[in-house]
This record gives sequence, C-alpha cells and structure tokens, in this order.
Amino acid sequence: MRMEGATLAPDVSYHTVVDHLQNLGLLPETTICAFASGSLVRGWGNATSDLDVVVISEKPWTSTTGTTTPVLLDPPALQWEHARLGELPLEVEYWTVSQLDQCLGKFAPADEQVGAKPWVSLSHDERSFLERLPYARPLAGDDHVEHYRREFFESAFTHSFVCSSFDTMDGFVEDALGQVEAGDVRSAVLSIRLAFGHAIDALLAHSGQYGSRWPKWQARRFAEARQSVVSDEEYWGIQTMADYDPADPGAWVFSVVRICQRITTHVTI
Repeated sequence: MRMEGATLAPDVSYHTVVDHLQNLGLLPETTICAFASGSLVRGWGNATSDLDVVVISEKPWTSTTGTTTPVLLDPPALQWEHARLGELPLEVEYWTVSQLDQCLGKFAPADEQVGAKPWVSLSHDERSFLERLPYARPLAGDDHVEHYRREFFESAFTHSFVCSSFDTMDGFVEDALGQVEAGDVRSAVLSIRLAFGHAIDALLAHSGQYGSRWPKWQARRFAEARQSVVSDEEYWGIQTMADYDPADPGAWVFSVVRICQRITTHVTI
C-alpha cells in the first residue's frame, strides 16, 4: 500500500521513498517489504531529522557505497546506505528475511520464562530495530510489514525488556544506597538518576511505548503513555531535579528510590 498524501516535508511524501531508492539503485531485487519509522513517523521530527527506512530482502544487500555494523545474527552484519530525497536525508537499513526471523526468534512468543536472558544475545542495532518496529509505516509489502509487527506484539520482547530494565535499575539503586551510606552523595545522585531512567523505560514499555535506545525522546514517550503510576509533575520534577536540596542530597536520592520501588510494585512481570 502506498501512503498517498502523508507529507514528510514540502514536496516529499511517503509513497515516493521506495520509488526514489529504486531510481538510485538502492533497492535490492529480492526486496519483500520496506517501512519507515523513527521520529518523523511519530510526528516528533524537526528540521535536522532524517527518515529511517528499513528494507527487508531475501538476499543480503551489497554495494561499494554503504557501511556495515555487526550484529549477533547470520549473516553477522547489517548494511546501511545514506541518501537524500530532495532536502530530506534518508538513512536506509538493510535486513534479510533470515536475519529478521532470527532476531524475533530470540523472544519466543508469550514465553514468560525468558526473563532478561535474550538481551545478552541482542546487539544494539537489533534492539533499535525491534523498538522501531511497533511504529513501522509500510512503504512496500504491507502484508509482510504487518506480519512482522504482529510477531513483535505476540513475542516476549516487552516482558524481557521490563525484566532487563528492572535488573539494571536494581543495580543502580543498590549503588546509590551504598554511596549515600559511604558519604559519596554526588555519585549516589548520578546512580539514582540512571536507576530512574531504567525504571521509566520499563514503565513505558509496559504501557506500549518503546524507544529506550533514544533517551532524548523519553519525555515524548512519557507524554503518550497511558499510565497512572508516575505523574507528569513527578517525572519532570525528577528529570530537572526541581526538589533537589544541595544541603541534603541524600533526601532527594531516597525520594527517587521510593518512586522506583513504586514503579516495580505496579508493573507486573
């Protein structure tokens, strides 16, 4: 399905992207589908944003102009190209069907015993792909794109992500409490800020808002999440340290610890 009328920038619309890639010789002959995602698709883009495009094909893409990044898959690398559509920068990421199946396969459907284990076998680019998939806007091969989106939502990704985030949060909370006890309050403040970030990411994923690989958008994700565990005033107050008292930093650390604990109490895993 072509996305007629969905404007990205003046004189640029979604339905032109795949045609443009084909004209540039950047579309594999074995392509089965393509989709756009990222900040522009979510309506958060600005004048410096590029459009993230994912192309999925039967065979690996090779060229003399692209770059590669390592992944824990077979083949063990993703291919990338950069192009422009008018004034709009395009960042094109190439996956094979086999790589995508392997990546999704790390999170067995509805396997609540999986816990945080898959994260040790997940590269940064795999995680980025999975966190973008829920917002995929088909450019070609709609049925295939929707199939992969369904696989994502039926998988144990969210459960595993929340487990991993809470494990990391617990480590930073423990650090913060130990640092306060040792009188190292500056380190405690940094530790509890990190703990809070992971706690919020877990809460947002549990609420259907993904994108932890891009912390700059956390406030936007928070605003769109349907949750009642942490208020916007509390969230932004902690992010800006509005209630931080330099004369008693430990009190602020303990207050954030309590909010982290509240999140773990209300988020079922």
